Amino acid sequence: MTRLRRLGWVTVGFTYFLVLVGGLVRVTDSGQGCPDWPTCHGSLIPSFDEHTLIEYSHRLTASIVSCLLIALALAVLIWTRRRRYVIPMAIAIVLLIVQIVLGGITVLYDLPQPIITAHLGTALALFGTIIVAAVLLGINKPVSGSYKSARRFAALALTTAILTYLLLLSGSNVRGTSADLVCPGWPLCGRGSTSLTWIRAFAGGRRVASDGSHRSCPPRSYPTSSRRRRAPWPSCPKRSAR
Repeated sequence: MTRLRRLGWVTVGFTYFLVLVGGLVRVTDSGQGCPDWPTCHGSLIPSFDEHTLIEYSHRLTASIVSCLLIALALAVLIWTRRRRYVIPMAIAIVLLIVQIVLGGITVLYDLPQPIITAHLGTALALFGTIIVAAVLLGINKPVSGSYKSARRFAALALTTAILTYLLLLSGSNVRGTSADLVCPGWPLCGRGSTSLTWIRAFAGGRRVASDGSHRSCPPRSYPTSSRRRRAPWPSCPKRSAR
């Protein structure tokens, strides 16, 4: 069990690093550094420029995580077949397959925003599942305490995890739709805006800064976007083109 636990936490560490590298790919616009999939520029080891190196590093890290996760799943099946370990590992393998498919679609279809968000969401779900598996592998005895208090803590932890998960996905969507600076003020939308602006934004049924959980001013036209121009929204001052 000690070796399994160590392998579990090594997998957690590499998965965390994979998420970081994926974020680096996003912020540097390196998603098309390798325009084909599963190869990169038609070869397994391409010639590198800045964007190709970043995207290739992401794929290489993903390959390492895949190997570690498969090794961990096989080790669990061979050395311990208890339900509490097998279930999270089975979920992790399914999420890994979905993640690989989404990664290919993301590249082949020129980075569509819904697929990018789904790609991140699956990565975060996979990361959380591997953490659960690693923690369970280190627990040999039941945790002390009443059943009622355990249920309350589990409900609180699950609610917090779900809300944090949705927050991360909405943040990715804001970044992907270039709506990060639509509202230049904080915590309200725009300088001198009031809570009435928030009410108008939602009541008017207009799209809210890419997502309703971050800001409440609808998007406007961007120089690099093909979207149709929209009229400026009250209380959201104009900003210069980036």
